Amino acid sequence: MNDQKICDEVEAVASVLFADALDEYSDLRKVFGRMTDWLAVDPKSFQDAYVYLCIPKLSSPYVRLQILRADFLRKETILTSMQWFHIAMLAGSENAEIDQSHEILVELAPAIVEKVVIPFLIDTVKEEWDPMSLRQTRHLTTFCSLFEKLPNLTEKSKQFNAFLNAIRERICDCISEDLFMPIFMPNALEQPICRQFHDRQFWTCIKLIKSINALSPLISIAARFELVVEKCVNSQCVMALRTGSKNDVTAERKVRGLLAELDDSLLKMGGRTSFRQLIGTLELIAEEQSKAGRSFHKEIRKFLEKLER
Repeated sequence: MNDQKICDEVEAVASVLFADALDEYSDLRKVFGRMTDWLAVDPKSFQDAYVYLCIPKLSSPYVRLQILRADFLRKETILTSMQWFHIAMLAGSENAEIDQSHEILVELAPAIVEKVVIPFLIDTVKEEWDPMSLRQTRHLTTFCSLFEKLPNLTEKSKQFNAFLNAIRERICDCISEDLFMPIFMPNALEQPICRQFHDRQFWTCIKLIKSINALSPLISIAARFELVVEKCVNSQCVMALRTGSKNDVTAERKVRGLLAELDDSLLKMGGRTSFRQLIGTLELIAEEQSKAGRSFHKEIRKFLEKLER
């Protein structure tokens, strides 16, 4: 209810944002038209005045307004389908005197993404994004799917690095705040309330791992390994598996759920040393599953053999 009220208030303000603007500045297409006309008429003064460096800032209110209205965390939105992006890609196309391969025109959309879109995303990640929401994470990844194709979004980009750091910090906060793994005495887990809480915390961790893995097109394998293996698996999941039941179907479901999230790229990144705690825990569970006459121990041993290769 409160979120909807805030959205309505923002939309009301946004709807009159350009109400008092002159007609020639009321639309992004017209703003770009004036800039490209200047480039066509007097390219030297255009370059000398460093106008090309100011264009992303000039476009900022138009672009941010469109992203705000898109509400991309809740609604699947593709960056390249947004109106401002099409306008930027077609900037200068109506002026026959401008070479469409001019570097200023070619670099316009990528520059806006780096200098306008990404700062907006940093604020969104810090203030709105919930890493525990797999849906929001998938929408974030979809919105950013263009990034890997843009040549200016590399480790040299200060803004892009700040965006990736914001994602990492938000996930780390989530781990600290939401992934408390209780250590119960064996007899305490016989009580339904304790057992349910213990199980819920384990599956909460798996949910976060799924969310982190959904970011794989965006974050590096090294970053994903740190967040998934070092911060979730080794520090949370292993503890839950060691302190919980080991010889029943509940243990099997938990192990299956965890192993399903450890793809080959993560396994190759770490090797046996990084998974030492997990290996010891799985060996223990396999032994208990075997003693209980359950065949699942065979699947565990196959996975352990995979780690040995």
